[in-house]
Amino acid sequence: MEQDFSELEHFCLCVGLDDSNHGGTNAGEGIVASFSFFYEDSIVKNYGKGKDEFMVLNWLNKGGNKRDVRYCILKADRFRRSSQNLAYAAPYLVNDFLRTCHPDMKSLKMYLDGSMTNESKENLRKEFEPKVKSFVVDNFPKKERVHYCPFVVYASHVISNRICRGDEAFIQYSKQVDVPE
Repeated sequence: MEQDFSELEHFCLCVGLDDSNHGGTNAGEGIVASFSFFYEDSIVKNYGKGKDEFMVLNWLNKGGNKRDVRYCILKADRFRRSSQNLAYAAPYLVNDFLRTCHPDMKSLKMYLDGSMTNESKENLRKEFEPKVKSFVVDNFPKKERVHYCPFVVYASHVISNRICRGDEAFIQYSKQVDVPE
């Protein structure tokens, strides 16, 4: 579902990424990027251990043209159980959004679930700092399976799980992006 984000040029784009953790199956590893122009979606909060599908669907429904979702499925063996899949897929998902929805974004905050190497952070900086005036990248590893992160990361967590299960309620809000493997 293509949306018009053109009137949002002065806002900060917040992106949260998470994976499905299905790398050990034939389904592949689902990587989801949730995009939002709402400040409240970037605030770090405790979302507990569960997956509140209703809350995330409501979030998507109320987002209008200020929220969007992109995803990819990584099936190659090298992506099975890799902790750096998010950092690998992020440029493809975010650049697809920027290219199709908002090529002149000035401020970008990117939040990834889980651990990330310094090298991965630096690669993301090299990719995005030349494209936007302000770029922030951070990661939010779960502690004892509790989600303490911005809502865009939590939303990506729920959506990646539901997309990999073939849930049409979530797939309808998402655009699949081809990522080279």
